Parts: sequence; C-alpha cells; structure tokens
Amino acid sequence: MTDYYFRKPGDPLDLQDSQGIAHSFGESYLNSKNCGRYNHSAEIDDAAYDPPYFCRAGQPEFAYRFKEYNRNDTERMYPSLTNRIITTSSGPCFKYEEVISQPAEHDLSAYGTATLYIFSNGSHTENITIPLSHQGWAATTYVYRGHELPQRATGQSCGNRCLWIWAIRLGVQDKPKSTLFQCPITVGNVTNTALEAHKVPDAVALVTAASIALNGRWSGNIKDKHWTQYQFYPWTTLWETHGQPDKQVGANMAEFALRSFAAMADHNPRIEIEGRVPHLGSRLNVYNNWLYVAVLLACIVGAHFLLSVGTAWTARSVVVVKDSHVAIARWLEGSG
Repeated sequence: MTDYYFRKPGDPLDLQDSQGIAHSFGESYLNSKNCGRYNHSAEIDDAAYDPPYFCRAGQPEFAYRFKEYNRNDTERMYPSLTNRIITTSSGPCFKYEEVISQPAEHDLSAYGTATLYIFSNGSHTENITIPLSHQGWAATTYVYRGHELPQRATGQSCGNRCLWIWAIRLGVQDKPKSTLFQCPITVGNVTNTALEAHKVPDAVALVTAASIALNGRWSGNIKDKHWTQYQFYPWTTLWETHGQPDKQVGANMAEFALRSFAAMADHNPRIEIEGRVPHLGSRLNVYNNWLYVAVLLACIVGAHFLLSVGTAWTARSVVVVKDSHVAIARWLEGSG
C-alpha cells in the first residue's frame, strides 16, 4: 500500500488532487454494503473468508484486513490474509437544531450563492455556510470545514488521526428546519506491523477520515485557498440521513472512510517487500516436447494392445480331461 490516493497505477497525485480521488474511492462499492460482521478484532484474524471490509456489531467501527500477493499473481486472485488490521470509527456526535437561516453575505467563489445556517444545542451555537448547489429538501450535505487541507488540518483536529466532520440534514417542505451533526472520525494505526512499509502515514489517515465530504475544490483566491468542502446526497441515496439517530450519522462517516481506504489499498500499485512469499501452488509446463509425449502415449497404447492379443491367444484353446462329462458328450455326439 503506497502513501497516496492514485488516479491510475503509477500516477501519484499531489495533496490537492487526492481530495476528490479519496471521495470517489469511497463511492466505488456502489450501493452495496458488503461487510463482514465482528464483535472483537480476534474474529477478523480467525475469519477464513475475505469480505471487502468488516463492520463491528452495534458499534460505529469498521475494519480492513490487509492482504499480500505473490508477485506473479498479477490478477490478485490468490490473496494471503494477514493479521494486519486498520479501523475507522466515530465517537459520540454533537447534535444542533436550526435557529435561523438566511442568505450568506458573501458568495463562495468556487460554489456561488450560499445560505448561512445558525444552529444551537442549548449550550453552544454554530454557524455554517452551505452553497445552494449543495443543498435541497430532504437531503444531507456532509462538510469538511477546515481552512487547510485535511493532511494539514489543525483547527478541525479532534486528536491523533482524528477530524471533526459535519453533516447538515436539510428539512422537508412541511418541516423546513434543518439539523446539524458534528462527529469525530478517527482512523487508527495499523496493528501488528513488522516493517515501516506496513504503516499508514498520518496524512493518508486524515484524508481518509474526511473522504465523505471531499470534492477537491477550494474557495477564496490562489494565494489564500479555503479548503472547506461539501458533498450532497439527495433523498433515498445511500448516505442520506433522514430518520437516522446521531450515532448512525457518525457511522456513515466512518464507514465511508473505511470504504475509501479499502478501495485505495486494493487498487493501488503494490510495493515489493522481502519476506514470506504467498505460494500460488505448482503446475506442469511442457515446452516443445510434445513429440516425446506422443511417443509415450503410443507406447502405452501399443503395450495394452499386445497384452490384449496375448490374452486372447492364450484363452483360445480348451483342455478337455479324459473321461470327463464333456469328453463323453463329445464321443456320444458322433455315435448318433
């Protein structure tokens, strides 16, 4: 697994371009959630099957198990399952209710006209600006609010390899008030690493944590880029949140992050490391020796033919013992 999200094998991206790629990788499993269930990480180590990723029962935590391949397995058909695991998870989310919304005083340069929302949970107030292009009735918009790229985020940090990610659940026409969620998303360290190449850098972990909201666009000007980014999910789409409690909203963010990482790890170009090589098995290759094979087959067929002829020749004669019933019958046959 390399250190960056890639557009295609051998094409490393810069810190800016990797934002949109990270999000597209999270979408790469389409609308299916094919995760394997687990209660404890030991169950992942013992699992003989290989789902795209694992989901912890009853918890907003998800896991990916790393695989190794023989260098000759170019199609990656025969993985060797390791005990190296990385997890993504969500901590408790804060929930805010809309107080008021109004047109923003300044448009967002990359997005155009925007709306300013003011939310409160009784003890704390949050203001958040959402472009009109990324909102709609009965929809959800995920937001990364950092001024800097996720790789360099400090203001949105919630700890080691952790970022605050936001989701605004927009109202419906008969209940127009919106709800805001603020969730801490953490990408853990890889377990059971034996080499430096087995580790996932902090910068990659932070892009993964924010991937559900990333789109690769900035606002402001070229000398002062603002990296707040948005992703919009309309009603009935996979990551839309209506009817979901705050714990499930955080789980959406963590699961999307794990899907993004799993797609990156599965499809990035591989790096070769000295050590145990997964065996592909054995096979017989015959190169330009088919003449000898034909001679061998002819000898086998010929030997069977000769044995058959010999057996038939030996069995052709019948021995009749003197004074036996057969001999008497043959003698009487001639006298009639």
